[in-house]
Amino acid sequence: MLYNREKAIAFDFSHIRKVRPEVAPPQVIKTVKHKAWQVPSFPIPRALQPIAIKMLRERLKNRVLEYYDSPYRNP
Repeated sequence: MLYNREKAIAFDFSHIRKVRPEVAPPQVIKTVKHKAWQVPSFPIPRALQPIAIKMLRERLKNRVLEYYDSPYRNP
């Protein structure tokens, strides 16, 4: 079964793409007025920081994550 669908599976971040608008149109999320909330980020041990930074840079490079400046924050 997976062999028939292997083109739809991402084996690493370079294979990941966004869904085309023809397949699923962009969604509009309706919101109400509210106060922005912030969740404190979780601590990363100093020994793991280089690994975490490398992982984040890889995801930014492959556009899995993107920079965002918002009053909202969630780990």
